[in-house]
Amino acid sequence: MRWHSQQRGERFYGDVSERVRNKFRREMFDSLTAYTYPWASLATLEIIHDFYWSVVVIDDYLDQPGFRGNVTRTRSALAHYADVLAYPDKRGTPAVPQDRNARLVETWWHALVPFTEPAWRRRFVGHMNAWFDACCWETDQLGRDRPFEEGEFWDHRLHLFGSLTYMDMLHLDMPQAIPEHVHDSPLYQRYLDTAVECLCYFNDLISYQVEESTGSAHSNLISILRAQYGCGVEAAASHVADLYALHTQQLVDLEPQIQIVFPEHREALHQVFTRVGMWQAGFIRWHEESGRYSDPKEGGISVPQSTS
Repeated sequence: MRWHSQQRGERFYGDVSERVRNKFRREMFDSLTAYTYPWASLATLEIIHDFYWSVVVIDDYLDQPGFRGNVTRTRSALAHYADVLAYPDKRGTPAVPQDRNARLVETWWHALVPFTEPAWRRRFVGHMNAWFDACCWETDQLGRDRPFEEGEFWDHRLHLFGSLTYMDMLHLDMPQAIPEHVHDSPLYQRYLDTAVECLCYFNDLISYQVEESTGSAHSNLISILRAQYGCGVEAAASHVADLYALHTQQLVDLEPQIQIVFPEHREALHQVFTRVGMWQAGFIRWHEESGRYSDPKEGGISVPQSTS
């Protein structure tokens, strides 16, 4: 699956490090977008694809040795991207991109703005800024060259790699939009947070072996638990698997609760719940088929079956 012309594809894929090329083959990344957002129109899918590709590129850029431990440099780089996202709600004219990554952000952001309302952009930009803050925290932690402290990790967990923006993208192209008072309610926010937490636990389990072997498991919960409590891989993975099962069940339980509280929006809520289910199933399918991480049958960590 390819959503881009050759010229556009080179802009988004040609100028990246070999590390990104090895981590995300272009076809593999295309299929991830298609699997997790199967309801999206082609135009929306292209925007989502370009957005997540820029996240991968920015994340890789910040992994360079010159950023590790240098919060000032990291924050300065991220400020360029935040400046692009300030248009049109916080600034009247578009920002001038300062580097290659800012130009990537500008491309998908200017394509996205005409399809969104100010309330959606407020939430999305808030989640992006929270990701930027989490990047600065991660940079500082890596510079200290010690395992992440569990308590601080939980404070930033949902924002690492821009995870809550996944939920924002699920609310695009809604025939009946979720009203702002519903979206901002603690119960609905808990549902969205729980959906992201399920993905985080699943990713911890399925990615640990590969990340450990490549020295990139610093933000994997299994690695953090092992360092914090001195336990083995099996005990830490078992705890994460329990958390994954618990939060999956919580996600299922929250859906009827939200519909009871907001019965007048039952149809729109049902559409969101369906999309969340598609997103989770698509992510699992992509992991199974992409070959990015090792097969549990070949020595990886087994992942419990979802109850949803």
